[in-house]
Amino acid sequence: MFSESNTENDIGSALFWTKNLVYLSVGTVVIAALVTFLAVVFWCSKQQKTSKLKSQPSELTAFSTNAINVKTPRPKEIKLFPIVPKLVQPGSPSLILPTIEKNENLTDTFNTDAYSTAGSSSSSVAAATKKFRKKNLLERRGSNNSLTISIAPKHRLINSPPADCPPDEYLLTATRKLTIDELHKHAQDARSLYHEFWTIPTNHLEKLRICGAGTKNRYGTIIANEHSRVKLPELSGDPLSSYINANYVKGFPDESRTFIATQGPLANTIIDFYRMIWQEHVPVVVMITRLFEKNKAKCERYLPDSRSNQYGPFQVHVKSVSHQSDYEIRRLIIEFENEQREVEHYWYTAWPDQSCPDVTHPLIELVKKVEMSRIELNNTNKAVGPVVVHCSAGIGRTGCFIALSNGIKQLDNEHIVDFVRILCDLRRDRGGMIQTNDQYQFVYQALSEYARTLQSSAS
Repeated sequence: MFSESNTENDIGSALFWTKNLVYLSVGTVVIAALVTFLAVVFWCSKQQKTSKLKSQPSELTAFSTNAINVKTPRPKEIKLFPIVPKLVQPGSPSLILPTIEKNENLTDTFNTDAYSTAGSSSSSVAAATKKFRKKNLLERRGSNNSLTISIAPKHRLINSPPADCPPDEYLLTATRKLTIDELHKHAQDARSLYHEFWTIPTNHLEKLRICGAGTKNRYGTIIANEHSRVKLPELSGDPLSSYINANYVKGFPDESRTFIATQGPLANTIIDFYRMIWQEHVPVVVMITRLFEKNKAKCERYLPDSRSNQYGPFQVHVKSVSHQSDYEIRRLIIEFENEQREVEHYWYTAWPDQSCPDVTHPLIELVKKVEMSRIELNNTNKAVGPVVVHCSAGIGRTGCFIALSNGIKQLDNEHIVDFVRILCDLRRDRGGMIQTNDQYQFVYQALSEYARTLQSSAS
């Protein structure tokens, strides 16, 4: 009885699950068929829309088949205005503008007088442009005439070799003597000065064959030229002790050792610096740099903070200090092996690196005072020695000071100046003297100002 009831339950359970499985399978098939039907309907509607779009005429075909005459607007005329160089001052002579050369004679030339000043109206400028230039640049494009624009002056430096000659020959022979009136005019010609500065070779020495000399150079690219290098006596067991980054520089007129141009001393070259001062019987030291500029070390302090300090075998005393508006003057007493010598130290602090002072008068005054101190101390020490001039690298501000000093002496003696010749002599002795075009123009302006004082005193 009991076994028959169990069999009936098993059969009922199997029928139940079989029935549910059949229902599930039928439902799945119905759902799949429904989804397929909807997909087919959607695809058919999309195809119908696509066929309708293809049957309609395209707007692009109308533009391609029917020619439409479109009038292209004429480009506006390009107006050319003269380039005004820097450093133009009232009353200064006209500058050399770029010249336009053509294979054939051009009927339309540029005339600087045709252009009005900045205060004139735009209508007057347009009228002047139209009058002197009949064709614009777009109309020139169809011409076979070649057009050459030259920004260089028409003539090279007076009595100077061509710029493509060897650097040594150029530095030996280049010259441009100027009278005082010519100096005033040339000092205001920014374009000509720019060309003149970059024409003169720099004469940098690329490599020095002294092992270990790089440790005594403040800058790796500023090296003392070999033929004019200051050589110190070699200490026993130290072959590098004879090297210092310094050069003898020619003065006026043709004095071979009037100056020594050198870098700002490093911590490991301060003793060498005093050895050079002692060996060369230096009467005056001119320092044209601060210790730090723009958070960069430019020179190690080699002067006593107090009244006295010891630098190796040299005892240095500060005898007196005088403060001027742009520089300080210290009278130093240097003692070595029971012998004493006096040295005047000028510290000019109003000249930033690779730039120029705002005015020229303080530097002219400094040049005059240095020359008087040199004569006085040569008599006091009973020896003639060169003036040491240094900035940081020993070529930029140092070169300006020495060049200005030589130019002032030439103006005093001959009432002319040959600044091209002066700079060539400087760069033959120490490469790269006067670093920038701004410094070059500044020295010209300083010489022009000094020449005016000569003219006023003569009158």
